[in-house]
This record gives sequence, structure tokens and C-alpha cells, in this order.
Amino acid sequence: MAKFSGWMALLAFAVCFFLTTYVARAQSETRVSITAISPSLNTGQDYSPWLTDDLSRLVSNHWEPANFQYIDVTLSLAQRTNITRVRLYDFEGSFADNPASIYALNGTQRTLLGTFTGALYQQWVELKTTLPVAADAIIVRKYCNNIPQKIQVYGYAGGATATPAPNPAPGQTQATISFGALPAKTVGDAPFGLSATSNNTATPITFASSNTAVATVSNAGGQWQATVVGAGTTTITAAQAGNAAYLAAASVSQTLTVQAAPVTTPVPTTPTTLASGPRPIKFKQSLGVNAFEWDLEDPNKPWEVEATRLAGMKNFTGMRHYLDWERLESSEGSYTFNPTHSGGWNYDAMYQRLKAEGIEVLACIKTLPGWLLNTWPADQRDHENVPVRGGADFSKPASYREQARMAFQFAARYGNNPGVPRSLVTVNATPRWPGDGINEVKIGLNLIKYMECDNERDKWWKGAKAYQTPAQYAANLSAFYDGHKNTLGPGIGVKNADPTMQVVMAGLAKPDPEYVKGMVEWCRQNRGYRPDGSVNLCWDIINYHNYSNDAGTSQGGNSTRGAAPEVSDAAPVARSFVQMARQYCGSMPVWITETGFDTNQGSPFKAIAIGGRSVQETQADWILRTALLYPRYGVERVFLYQLYDDNPGSATQFATMGLLNADRTPRLATRYLTQANQLLGEYAFKESLSTNPVVDRYELNGQQAYALVVPDEKGRTVQYTLNLGTAAYADVYRPTSGNALAVQRVNLSNGQLSLLLTETPLFVVPAAGSTVGSTPPPATSPATCSATGTILREQWNNVGGAAVAAIPVLAAPASTSQLTQFESPRNLTDNYGARLRGYLCPPQTGAYTFWIAGDDNCELWLSPTDDPTQKVRIAAVTGHTNVREWNKYASQKSAAVTLTAGRRYYVEALHKEQGGDDHLAVAWQLPDGTLEGPIPGSRLSPYAGSGAGLAATANSALRGTGPAAAAPQTETFTVAPNPFTTASEITFRLQTAGHASIAVYDMQGRLVRQLFAGAVEAGATQRLALPAHGLPTGVYLVRLTTPAAVLNQRVVLAE
Repeated sequence: MAKFSGWMALLAFAVCFFLTTYVARAQSETRVSITAISPSLNTGQDYSPWLTDDLSRLVSNHWEPANFQYIDVTLSLAQRTNITRVRLYDFEGSFADNPASIYALNGTQRTLLGTFTGALYQQWVELKTTLPVAADAIIVRKYCNNIPQKIQVYGYAGGATATPAPNPAPGQTQATISFGALPAKTVGDAPFGLSATSNNTATPITFASSNTAVATVSNAGGQWQATVVGAGTTTITAAQAGNAAYLAAASVSQTLTVQAAPVTTPVPTTPTTLASGPRPIKFKQSLGVNAFEWDLEDPNKPWEVEATRLAGMKNFTGMRHYLDWERLESSEGSYTFNPTHSGGWNYDAMYQRLKAEGIEVLACIKTLPGWLLNTWPADQRDHENVPVRGGADFSKPASYREQARMAFQFAARYGNNPGVPRSLVTVNATPRWPGDGINEVKIGLNLIKYMECDNERDKWWKGAKAYQTPAQYAANLSAFYDGHKNTLGPGIGVKNADPTMQVVMAGLAKPDPEYVKGMVEWCRQNRGYRPDGSVNLCWDIINYHNYSNDAGTSQGGNSTRGAAPEVSDAAPVARSFVQMARQYCGSMPVWITETGFDTNQGSPFKAIAIGGRSVQETQADWILRTALLYPRYGVERVFLYQLYDDNPGSATQFATMGLLNADRTPRLATRYLTQANQLLGEYAFKESLSTNPVVDRYELNGQQAYALVVPDEKGRTVQYTLNLGTAAYADVYRPTSGNALAVQRVNLSNGQLSLLLTETPLFVVPAAGSTVGSTPPPATSPATCSATGTILREQWNNVGGAAVAAIPVLAAPASTSQLTQFESPRNLTDNYGARLRGYLCPPQTGAYTFWIAGDDNCELWLSPTDDPTQKVRIAAVTGHTNVREWNKYASQKSAAVTLTAGRRYYVEALHKEQGGDDHLAVAWQLPDGTLEGPIPGSRLSPYAGSGAGLAATANSALRGTGPAAAAPQTETFTVAPNPFTTASEITFRLQTAGHASIAVYDMQGRLVRQLFAGAVEAGATQRLALPAHGLPTGVYLVRLTTPAAVLNQRVVLAE
């Protein structure tokens, strides 16, 4: 009877379990909306796109250092739900090393639903539960940008956990595990024991780790222990099976957080001057072109450079050589250059002739050779795949060993190092047929200075097999550059063949500086720092592509035609890259290696007829204006796309951008460039005197030259008077359809030259020896100041660690205040970051010395002007000092810095507090020897711009008063510096794509400038210049109008 009763109990339990599950599944499954999003740490990343299903609105990548850690993002559900499944949208990028974990949150109890590694590409994936899981929220535990781009939750309403507690069989007891919280660990810590207890002492407790890239678990001799592997977060789960006396215990999980090993950042050698000034940019550096070997060598006679083809190339000063890897290594380990065994090309002859003609070559080595492509599955083969063997890990530098070995061979041959060991250099000396040329080893030919590691590695349109995240491409570059710091073996990496060869990063198809910031962060974590304290980057030149069009999307789609460069996003994008290079990459050069306009009227990048100007004339105007625009914003080389049409007559974008005709003669655009180069080529850009019309000043050995144009696409003309100082006459040059500029000599009265400007550039060269005129005022006029007595302090709370880089300065601060001296309050709290910033007003002209003291880490930055973007670090504390302890570290003291009395200088101190005491102070010594510590308020003025750090406090007071005034604060909008004397910069970013306009009004409400009107993509930072030229001093209103809001910023133009 007892035996029968046991069977009955088991049957009853099974029926109960089945009915519970059936009833749960039978209820109608519905979509549960997400109502709120709350991250455990605010790093400035915007998760609001998770609230919509719109796939055009995605969570933007955020590459600030504070985001490089695991963060819990809680998504509150509209109602308590028994979750049955979660759908996740996998956009791009994979991250198996640092996956996202998706939890259901029921009160305080978490249940792991699954992990997300981004293994697919632009597809929905599902996490299904075996049984419904009760929850009132979802938690996404994510590292940096390793996230699903959309999240959908499904289930049915209910307040209780759907999984029934089983009725124990007779004689069985429910086992219960007790497993305590785990302490935080640091990479490098010793293995530690895992311990849990249970009322079931007969069955062993086992442990598992959800992320073995962070920690592994093992059982050695009956003792479970965890071994730390890397930084991040993992879930350690304790489980216990049942036996005859006990039911299986419910698993218990605890989170283990592993912190990165602390890095002591070396303090860079303090510069003796604030800034050495930009490198001179000659006009001829804007006259490069994209081309192939067959544009110089006849495919029927590929062993020699053909004269008429060379004549066409000589219209340009640089060639970006699209070079397929297959040409150099058609079979693995078999390198050929003259002749190549793929195509028979003679690269020795081609490069020698180009150098002799003064044409600089950028060798862009791209695409996969056939032998490497064949390692991929047949259905995934594309010559533009990521350059690794099929199945290799994109995130590991070692995966790119084959490409980096080829790069070494190319650099050894064509670089400038004759001392490369002969034993490391190889060619395939076997002829293809009797009488064929034989390849010979050659070293240090000194023909190539620049090598580009592939082309457009952000190929989102080709799927996961061809797209690299910033971290993956940085790993690729690390191998290509120097064999990942010489860890991949001999004969690998460009720098190991020629340390002087410059490695150019692949041009980005989507011109976004955030991608480069992600690469910098990978280098910081995986390559560390150089002796001077800078991040050990693995490229020498930043490179991007941008095709000016009416949508401002470059290659991102939605454009209907090309746009004049000045009215497109060309200038703000260029400015953002140059600024990023200055702040993150040690003022590394920035190049643009693809830009241009089609002539076919079906292309989304077409030039258009304007007024009486034909399509070809407009293309010529826009191409010449493009070449003039980029030096203005600090871009040091321009390569136009491309030498010949890809497909004459085709409406496909890029197909009709050719700059030479099929008969090798120059098109009108090329004639304009050649003529301008003959006059202006050796001149270096000096300054921009006006933005509307554009008036740029160039200089060569003291001789001035000017480029002037109306920056529009309406056929507009402007009457303009150029002040040429003491010049008695000037020569005015205009482009023609012939072989030379038309020139007119104009005699001057008091140096004044009156010109009718059009949308075709013209050039002016005043008489030799004349003195430059004083008007219009130069853009570099220094800002004057009078101290107001305070400096701005901003604070961000809940910021862990001691590194200054962790301060989320792009996010709105938690609080702001004004300080009456350059010293922060003491012992406020723990785990915060702060920034003190404003302007210094030196009372004397001469050499100043600065000191900084603080607890914990802090840095002092100073600009040679009132422009924050020009700041450089002059002193730092890497550790802590006592209050006003000025001489604990040598790094606390700056070198002598020359400042001018009455001028305004931007100054900034960053302060990171982890725990214990906290304080910061800055002192200086005046030229007469007076020491002021801290610097008193009588020398200070608060920062006047309203950047991202002020968004929470400043913008709310400056909103419009109409209906849009109630719109939520979703847009970023700043104007700085403010007040300004020569120019200010307007920065804005929309959360939702749409139309936007920027206009400037005087205090009578009259429109004085319309700076921008057009379509703007979501999340893309836009920058515009607001020049003072032509505006009287006074107060103005800058207005940003979007579909969501009308935002106003009041600005002051000072004398």
C-alpha cells in the first residue's frame, strides 16, 4: 500500500505540474512595453532608443572611458509579467569576450534569461524561457557598447512566479542552498575558494561561471575555486541535485565583479610652450586622386609606365593606389612585385616614376587574396571580408598575422630602411613561363612613405563577415603596425621593416570620430602608454571619407544629389575629426581620402546645373572649393574620387566621378585644379578672413595670396572689398576652360580691391613686398578679459575608480557651483568626478609657472587662447597630495608658460575622487615672482559656454517661449566661447533625425544670419562657425529649431 501511495503522489505531482504549465502557456501571450530605463552608472550613453521599435533610431556608441565597465541597465515593465520570451535585435559587431547578460528582475531577485554575444548581423534573436518567469523589470548587464539594439518583452500578466513548487515525494525534503555574496576581485588576484552550504549534506554542491572570460571555476580535490581571468562581470551559480531524501535545490547565483588591474598613467613631459601651432598645409596637398595601376601601366604592357597615362596623372600631386593584396601574394608566402604573378604589373617602375614626377603615393592595400578567401565557408566568401582566415576571432591581433606579414614585405621593399635583415625578406623568384621576368629581393628603395591598412573597414552594408567594430579594427591595426608590439614573431608589421613608414588607418565610410575614439580606447587597454604618457596608438594618420550631399549622410543613404561643400556637413565633420585628433591622438594628422561628385543626373551624389552653369561647370566649382575647404579646417591631405569613370552612363553613385576623360585629357574640374596648383600650389593656408563670402589667406615666403568665393549653390554674387594694405596693385586670377588662369592686373587706391565674387573661386596676389591690410580683422585676434571673481565647478556622482579618464564630462553634471578661488571644497563625498573650468586673466605679461595639488588624481589643462579645443595638459597628480602640497611630485609643476596681460586663457582642472580625503587646488607664480596659491578670484572668470556639462542647468532657462518650449530636453545645443570676439562655434546634436535650422537674431528680433537649414541624422554632432566679421558688438540670440523643440542661446560679441 505504501508503494502504491508513492506512485499516486508522483502522478498527482506530474498532473499538477502539467496543468500549471498548460494553463500558463494557454493564456494569451502579449507584448509588454518598457516604461523607464535606469542605468546603475550614468556614463552619458543614451538608452532611450530602447523605448521605440524604430530601427532607424539606435543606441549610439559611447566610447568614453567610464563606459568600459559592466553596468546594469534596468528596464521597468508596464506591469508585473510572467515572461515567456525576450526578443533582441542584433545590429552589428560581436563580443563573445564581454557578452551582455539579460536578467528578469522580480523584486530584488534576478533570474538569468540568457546571454547576448552579437553573433548575428541585423537579425532578431530570441531568449525563450522553459517556464514563465515572474518579473517587474528586465536588467541588461552590459559592457561598453556590447548591447542588443532593440529589446521586446513578451509574456502574460501575473503577480506570482509561474513555476509551481513541486510536492515532495513521501520521505523527501526540499533542499535549500545558502551561498553568500562574492567580494570584488582585481585582475591578477590569486584563485579563491567557493563555499556554499545546504541542508542536504549528502549531495555535493557544484558551481558554474556564466562568463569564462572573466572567471573560471574548477573542482580540485573536492574544493571548488574560482580563477580570475579578465576584467568584467560573471554570474557564479551554485546548484545541487536531489537524492532519495531531498529534492533538487533551487540554484542560487551571485555576481562576481572583476576590476582591471590598476594602471599608473605616466605623466607626459611638460611642453615648454602651450602649442607648437598647426603644421603648414600647402594647397597642393589637397590635389590627390584615387587610381589603379592600370591608370599608369597598359594592361597589355604592364611592365612599363605608359606616357599618355602618366600625363593624365601629372595633373595631380598625390595618388591613393588601390592595391589588391592578391597582386602581391597570389599564393600564400609567395611575394611578387616586378612582375607580379597576378597581372604582371611592375610596381617598381610605377613607384619610381611617380616619385620622379613629385607625385606622393599612398598605398592602400585591400581585399583578401584568393588563398585566404578560400578558408571561409563557400556561402560567406567576399573579397572585402575581414582580412582573417575563416573562423578566426576578429578581436585578436594574431588573427591578422598573414596581412601583417605581407605589410612587412611591402615596407621592407619600398620603405626607407636599407638595414632590414636580408633573411627576413623574400620573393618568389620562379618565372611563370620561360622568358618571364624574375622577381629579385630589393630592400629600402625609398619609394613609398604611406601605407593604408585596408579600405572602409566599417562596411556595415556587407554584414558581419565584412564589418569590424572599432576594437576589432584596432586589433587589426596593432598587428599591421608593429606585429602587436612585436609579439607575433619576426618579419611582421610595417614598423619592424621601416620605423619611418607612416601607417594610415582605413578611410571610414561613415565619418564618425566616435569610431576612432573606440580604437584609442582599445589601444589604451591593450597597448598601454608610451614613455611620454600618450596612449600607444597603432596608426599615424587618421583617415575618413565624406561625399558632400543634400542629406549630410555621406554614404549613409537618403541623399538626392550632391551639395556644395560649404553648405554640406563637410566643414563640421572635418572640424570634429581635427578636434578629436588634438584631444585624443596627440594632434595626429587627419586626411580625407575619398570625396567627389558624379556627373550622371541619376546619381544621389550628382553635381547639378546652377543658373547658367552646366553640370560639368558646377562639378568643377565644387571640386575646387572642396580642395580649398579642407586646409581651412586643418585636414592635411585630400584625395579625390577618382581618376576615371567606373562606368560611364551609369546612375550608380561613384560611377561618373572621373576627373579625366577616356582619352586621358583633363575634364573641366581637373583643369581648374591644375590651374590653381600652378599659382597656389606651394602656398600654405594661413587664416580665413571671412566665411561669407569665403576669404582665405595663403602665404609663401612672405608673399600673400587670397582665395575668394561665394559659399552657396544658388548662383549668388557678392560685392566685396579686400584690403591689401600698402599694395599698389594686385593680380586677379580666374579659372578657365583652357590651360591657364585668366589674369587681370588692377591698380589700387589705398590698398582697396573691389571684387564681384561668384560661386567659382578666384585668386588674388598683391604686389610683392606689400604689407597685409588690417581689415577684415584676422580670425586669430586674442580675446580680452576682465576677471569677474569666480570659476565654474561641475560634479558627477557615482563615478567609480581613481582614473581622471573615468569622469563622464560629456554627460550633464549632477551639480554645478561657482568658486571664488581656484580651489574646491574639501571632503565632500566619495566616488565622484569634478571639473573646474573658466578663464585666466593674467595681470602681467611674461612667464608663468603653475602647480596643482589634489586627492585623488587630478590634471591641469591650459589653452593658448580662450578656445577650449586647443587646451593641453601642463601638470598632473597621479596619486594624491596633502592639502596645498605643491611639491610632492615633479609632475605637479608646469614648465614656464608665456602669457600676455589682458588676454583671456581657457583653463581647466579635472579631479577624480575615489575614497578618503578629497580636495583640489591650483597655484601660479607671476612673472615678478609673486606666488598666488590658490589662484584668487580676482584672476578668474567662469566658463561662459554651455557645453554638454552644462546641459542640465543652462539650456532649461534658454528655451523658447512658444509651444515648443515644453518639449523635453532631448537635443544638445551649445555655443562657445561666449562671450567671443572673432568667432564662436555652434554645436548641436538631435536625438531624432529630421530637419533643423540655425539662425541668429539681434535683440530687436531681426534675422541677421541664417547659418544652417537642412536634414540632420540622429546622434550626429553638427558644428557650425559663427564669425564675428560683419556683426556689430552686442547681444545676439542663436536659435536652433527642430520638430521637437526650439532652443535659444544668448551670446555676446565683445569688442
